[in-house]
Amino acid sequence: MSIKDKAANWWAERFEVDELRDQFRQALLKRIPDTDRWALTSDYDPQGVLLDAVRDVVECRGYLCSSDGILPYKTTLLLDDGRLIGKQGYGAPWEVVK
Repeated sequence: MSIKDKAANWWAERFEVDELRDQFRQALLKRIPDTDRWALTSDYDPQGVLLDAVRDVVECRGYLCSSDGILPYKTTLLLDDGRLIGKQGYGAPWEVVK
């Protein structure tokens, strides 16, 4: 399984709109950059590539889209040095994604 697949699966597991989960995963797969380092973050709102993927499947108003009911708060997934590390929640420990 590729890094992009693992990342999309990790976020899809956390996507809270069950009936749109697979569409979200597919949207995210198209948008995850082909670079050696990136971060996908949802603080109180999804940001960057993650926001674009959410907008592909959920109607958002304006430039921002609240994570409320869509994604968990304070959650980040990083690709660094060829490994995925993620955390869910403020103060949560970083964990390697396998």
